[in-house]
Amino acid sequence: IEISGSNAGWFGYGFGTSTMIGSYAVTVEGADSSNLGVVQRSLTQMSNPPGTTVTGGEISVTTDGSTATGVLEMAYDGATEFDFTPFLNCEVDSINLIAAKGSTTLIGNHGNSNRVPSMTLTRESSCTCTDTLAPTTMEPTAAPSEATPSPEEASSDDYEICATSELISGYELIVSRDATNSMVKIEISGSNAGWFGYGFGTSTMIGSYAVTVEGADSSNLGVVQRSLTQMSNPPGTTVTGGEISVTTDGSTATGVLEMAYDGATEFDFTPFLNCEVDSINLIAAKGSTTLIGNHGNSNRVPSMTLTRESSCTCSTQPTTTASANN
Repeated sequence: IEISGSNAGWFGYGFGTSTMIGSYAVTVEGADSSNLGVVQRSLTQMSNPPGTTVTGGEISVTTDGSTATGVLEMAYDGATEFDFTPFLNCEVDSINLIAAKGSTTLIGNHGNSNRVPSMTLTRESSCTCTDTLAPTTMEPTAAPSEATPSPEEASSDDYEICATSELISGYELIVSRDATNSMVKIEISGSNAGWFGYGFGTSTMIGSYAVTVEGADSSNLGVVQRSLTQMSNPPGTTVTGGEISVTTDGSTATGVLEMAYDGATEFDFTPFLNCEVDSINLIAAKGSTTLIGNHGNSNRVPSMTLTRESSCTCSTQPTTTASANN
């Protein structure tokens, strides 16, 4: 399920009934436009927020300018609140559909002008099913003309891992590059019970460029970039850029940011990924709640370095081994 719209406010679709109550809803919402997530709800009552949240499947949100796209992947019957099997197995041609949006990213009352009740979603004619052959028993009548590609061949991911770190046990950082296109991918993973992140560029919090996973709750996490210019709550100022997403696997959340080497004005990864320097300053922190706040001394690791792996090479050798700041 993919839903897209303006990142200035929450939006979503509901399945199963012609009214709000009783629908299974998938929404994009969050604390602000830089911190959006996919939320699933059973709309059992008129409340704020509405109904109860449910979990399941793989979720992610990406942004492109002012447009946010939320994606949910799950089994046909992955949501106990609504089973897509009859619709996608061609047992029925259409299902009930509703839609709504709000003026703020935090979900709330949408008002009559921002909702569309009692419509239907009809399966396209190109989405057909085979009645005579059961998918679970059908055998190929001839050898395939091409071998099935390996995961590496099937993937369009041209990134190579250049550095990894785990400054806090259970919270991993992976920095990869696409040297051909001068793109960097930053992946951070850890418990979805609280916020966590890594900072680049200086040996202290102030002055670092930070990438965090945080949100209103564990079902509504996003990737947030910050320029840590001051001790405040939330800290520093948020910045935007690149493609971001968050996926969850059990209790582990993984945030991904992809951008140009110099995509963040607060820190330029070019010297590190072009082998001009061997290491950069690195800090890490985590919190006990998903909303970012004071981490305390026990939940931070300041003044460490991230070193480029020996397998991540360049045609020219570094001119210095000093850490690279801005």
